[in-house]
Amino acid sequence: MDTLAALMAVRIGINGFGRLALRAAWGWPELAFVHINELNGDAATSAHLLMFDFVHKRWSKQADGQDGVLSMDGTSLSYSSIAEPGAVAWREAGVDIVLECSGKFRTWSRSPHTSNRACARS
Repeated sequence: MDTLAALMAVRIGINGFGRLALRAAWGWPELAFVHINELNGDAATSAHLLMFDFVHKRWSKQADGQDGVLSMDGTSLSYSSIAEPGAVAWREAGVDIVLECSGKFRTWSRSPHTSNRACARS
């Protein structure tokens, strides 16, 4: 992705690791995934589940997770495990919009940078 496209991309955060949403949109020049908040596992667990999905099979990208960072093909995303999504530092992570994929919080909104839209459960 060139510098201009990276500057214009919408920076996405995901609450509840929407693996399928990330896999489907990874590499779109108009989107940049920057932060994941997931309660059920650390970054290493999420990297493994991202690469080896039981239903959708192995993903062609290389994923790795450690120390609060999830990396895919050289792109690093910050990673947290905070129960209340309104307490996640989305703005500090550089997030423009949050995809709600946990299925637990359908109507919360504490920040102008969050969305009430839910994505498909993964």
